[in-house]
Amino acid sequence: IDPASTTLIINVPRADPKETYPLLDIHEGLFGKQTVFADQVAAANDTVCLKRVVIPIPIQQAFYVGNFLTGCGASSIIRGYRDFLKDAYRIRSTESSKGEFRVTMVSRATKFKRHFSNEYEVVKALHGEGRQVRVKVFSEMTLEEQFEVIANTDLLVGAHGAGLFWLILLPRCGRVLELGTGADFHYQRLAKYSAIDHDFTHQMTYHQAPYVEVDIPRFKEDL
Repeated sequence: IDPASTTLIINVPRADPKETYPLLDIHEGLFGKQTVFADQVAAANDTVCLKRVVIPIPIQQAFYVGNFLTGCGASSIIRGYRDFLKDAYRIRSTESSKGEFRVTMVSRATKFKRHFSNEYEVVKALHGEGRQVRVKVFSEMTLEEQFEVIANTDLLVGAHGAGLFWLILLPRCGRVLELGTGADFHYQRLAKYSAIDHDFTHQMTYHQAPYVEVDIPRFKEDL
């Protein structure tokens, strides 16, 4: 697909991308700036002519959402997409200058579900000898900033949420520790297809939980 000759049509009215569509920057980076939204098409009150159409599958049908296929391992598609993003955004993975184990915790702002109500205690538990701990609120960062952090993380920690998708950018020896819902396993599957180690905490929550009080003693055992 030639980005210079491609128009991306998104079948919803345009809204604030920071609030409703955080991946718009990636789509426009892939396909150029010719992006049209449903309300713009309706306002034109005319026929839309398409010469060649590519229709993406919905997330529910993405191959990493379903059960593992027997015999499947790391996906060249996922790894290739990872390399593409790193190259497009000029992201470099480097070793820690002090030889520390770099831990990044995804902090879900209070407006999102599954926010850690005792986040201070969780962060304190993450600290230890030889560890460098960072707490990041992805909703307040640009995509490039998010990519830079993940590409230089050894352990990614967080509750089940969209921010964990960026595990695909972890270094080859990176790991994920997810406080899951007990019903959503797509980041575990995505990690397998990305050749990244993934573990769930013993504690689980439910998808619609507004907040989670982390069991610190059990969390330390999981670490």
